[in-house]
Parts: sequence; structure tokens; C-alpha cells
Amino acid sequence: MKNKIVFVILVLISLITVAQEKKVSNFTYIIVPTKFDFLKEVDQYQTSSLTKFLLKKNDFTALLDSEDFPEDLKNNRCKALTASLTDASSFLKIKLKLELKDCFGKVLFASEGESKKKGI
Repeated sequence: MKNKIVFVILVLISLITVAQEKKVSNFTYIIVPTKFDFLKEVDQYQTSSLTKFLLKKNDFTALLDSEDFPEDLKNNRCKALTASLTDASSFLKIKLKLELKDCFGKVLFASEGESKKKGI
């Protein structure tokens, strides 16, 4: 699972470099779920808090979905993108896909990556 955390960091770094060319900059906020679908617990392996931290570090306004939203976001949810992370790992490789979706579910940015599992 530590490999997944490292992979998330690498995906986010690629997000930051490519995000300048995409429509991602038109949105004020990025909402990060407190529990990704492939994990069993809330913020397991600190994936949600690390994702939020890395987005904030790179000048995005990131919020966890459990936090209180600012008034302008409460009034218009379409000012935010929603981050999702999906796991497509196999026996020997870890594969994750990070997507940023708008309020209509349209994917504005997607980043895929993989790494080899170590210790097997």
C-alpha cells in the first residue's frame, strides 16, 4: 500500500504539470473525497489528506468533502471539480487512475500510472 501512496504523489505531480494546459484552471476548488472507493477506511494510508496537501502545495484550493464549504461553493457546486482515484491493480503491478470531474460528471483531466509491486 505504500507503493500506492508513492504512486498517488507521482500522479499528482503530473497533474500539476499538465493542469496548466487544461480547463482545470477555470475552477476555483477541487473536492477530495475522504474515502476513495478502493479503500476500506476513511483516509486509509493518508491518501485523502496527502492528495489535499499536494494540491494545496501547488496552488489549488483543495477541500475534503467532510469539511465545511465556503458560501460561494455552497451556492454553486459547479465551481468545484471532484477528484476520484480508481484502482485497476493486477498481481504484479499497481495501476491507479486519477480523474478530475466537473459537476456534470464530465472528466476534464485524467492521469494514469503504474508501478511494479516490490517484495513479491
